[in-house]
Amino acid sequence: MAYVQELKRSLAAFGWSEGHNLEVTYRYAGGNPELARSLAKELVALQPDLIVGHTTPVAAGLHQATRTIPVIFISTTDPVAGGFVASLARPGGNMTDSSTTNTAWERNGSKSSKRLRPTRRGFH
Repeated sequence: MAYVQELKRSLAAFGWSEGHNLEVTYRYAGGNPELARSLAKELVALQPDLIVGHTTPVAAGLHQATRTIPVIFISTTDPVAGGFVASLARPGGNMTDSSTTNTAWERNGSKSSKRLRPTRRGFH
């Protein structure tokens, strides 16, 4: 799960570290859409500040489970056709894919890094 390690490295650059001010909770659906939906509900019940999901079945489960908790998803086939986002350029709602996040980050550059600061409840 290289993307998890990359996410942790990226968050560490902004002062977030597991065991200090970051808690990471893992769930694994193994490609099972029914299990993905069940695990999505379980994660949403924990009321996290952010959920990161991997694969289309997981994104679909998260899309059904929450419209308020921010969700970043990775490795989905077509997030627009799946109904997870309105468009890649303007995702809308609470979900975005990692390529949209990366593009926005590159476009805004240091402005984003100056605004993005960790707090007890999330990024500000």
